Amino acid sequence: MSPNKKSVDGMIVRSAQPKTPAKKPVPTKTQPPKQPVDTKPAAQNSVQLKSEPANPNQPPLTGWSWGAFLLNWIWGIGNHVWIALLVLIPIAPINLILAIYLGLKGNELAWRARQWESPEKFIEAQRQWAKWGVVILILGVVVVLASIALVALLASSTTTGY
Repeated sequence: MSPNKKSVDGMIVRSAQPKTPAKKPVPTKTQPPKQPVDTKPAAQNSVQLKSEPANPNQPPLTGWSWGAFLLNWIWGIGNHVWIALLVLIPIAPINLILAIYLGLKGNELAWRARQWESPEKFIEAQRQWAKWGVVILILGVVVVLASIALVALLASSTTTGY
């Protein structure tokens, strides 16, 4: 009698085939081998990118939003974040607190307020807002410094009698 057959009360019963360990699939040309997962911690940046949001309400870009902080009410109109219009209330503490809030939560607010084509389009749009915010900030500083220099130059020329 073969090893996988047993006799029980005169009847021959086949026992289950012995289990063999499962073979790992061999990668083929159509199936690339899996890449090892990098377990190193990400660099600590003020802006972090996420590959794909697990939740569609979770933005692909987190961290500080320079566009929302520096261009607050203009950024709010462009991104349909209407709470940003509160910075137009001429009360200094409200403006500062709201600008900081928009800087902290701007990416999340913008992601939820509009329907974006893709996470990449969202990231690119927010980077453009940040770039223009910094450009306008630098231009503003240059204009203020030039104004101070001009006033100082005019004040010194009037006191000398020329």
